[in-house]
Amino acid sequence: MGRETLLTATFGDQGVLRKTLLVLAGALFIAMAAQISVPMWPVPVTLQTLAILLVGFGFGSRLGTATVIVYLGQGFMGLPVFTPTTMPGLAALVGPTGGFLIGFVALAWIAGFAAERKLARGVIGTALSAIVASAALYLPGVLWPMSLAALAGVDAGWAGQGLGFYWAHFVAPFLIGDAIKAVVAALIVTGAWSMLSRKALSFAYTKDKRPPLWAVFFCRSLLHQMLQKGRGAQIAVKGDHLLRRKAAMMLGCM
Repeated sequence: MGRETLLTATFGDQGVLRKTLLVLAGALFIAMAAQISVPMWPVPVTLQTLAILLVGFGFGSRLGTATVIVYLGQGFMGLPVFTPTTMPGLAALVGPTGGFLIGFVALAWIAGFAAERKLARGVIGTALSAIVASAALYLPGVLWPMSLAALAGVDAGWAGQGLGFYWAHFVAPFLIGDAIKAVVAALIVTGAWSMLSRKALSFAYTKDKRPPLWAVFFCRSLLHQMLQKGRGAQIAVKGDHLLRRKAAMMLGCM
């Protein structure tokens, strides 16, 4: 599968309804993470961008981007999904962090692109991908208050300042937190892939579709029960059609 992600590897191909539910669940996950603040030096950090990285790595570029767009839409409509320090509604878009909000879309897309290209499988590769995605977030995050806000007629103390101002207030305080979140995301994503790749939890799959995770547990349970009953060695010689189907399933579990 050329664009395999954690989502497709676990549940297989997704229908429109399931994708819609996953997007809504992902947006809720990001909203919940945005409310969690972790004390850290030099400034506290929220888990908002960590959640977006995980959504991108797990969902892929398209579905991850769609999830973030839905999340932003909810915030711009006035729902309390942004961090507590972010202005509600459309005011957030023209506030000092408006560029970062737009950058969330790029953050999810880059993480998803890295996952689809199998760049985000090992801890190092995933961490580097997360760092690159986080670095890209600062481009619109700084460009908006430094240049675009003044052009849009925004008159505020944070708009139209020099590069040193934005480095000191918009970039440098968050670098340590971003690095830590990149490593945490890498550990989570790599751990999830490791679980899926264990032979004990593997299942035979075709080129186009991998069966859902519940089928793996069902198959392993069936194999265990049949071996306990001493029937595993008799399957090949019995004419029972159901047993033959069970044997075929067991071959996929081995």
